[in-house]
Amino acid sequence: MTRVYGTVRRVLLDRTLSEDATQDVYVQVWFTAHKYNPDVGSPMTWLLMIGHRRAVDRVRAEQRFFGRNTKYEAQSWPGEQDPVPELVDRLVAGEAIGRCLG
Repeated sequence: MTRVYGTVRRVLLDRTLSEDATQDVYVQVWFTAHKYNPDVGSPMTWLLMIGHRRAVDRVRAEQRFFGRNTKYEAQSWPGEQDPVPELVDRLVAGEAIGRCLG
């Protein structure tokens, strides 16, 4: 288990994401053990391959998520705002407060 976790951790860097991905690997192996072919490689090689692929999939998913958010934020940014209305509001409020205190 530590070798699979180590492989996943080298790709994901984050401890929590690596733990989740490692667990996903073992769940996947549990359900797809019948697909293992000993002629292709050892069981550890198979586990490490699944772990690496799972980690890379997570990285790609995170990149897509952040890419979508960044694109949305860029599209919904109102751009430079005109500071004049806010300055006028402050000036009028300041004058009103000065009159009230005077």
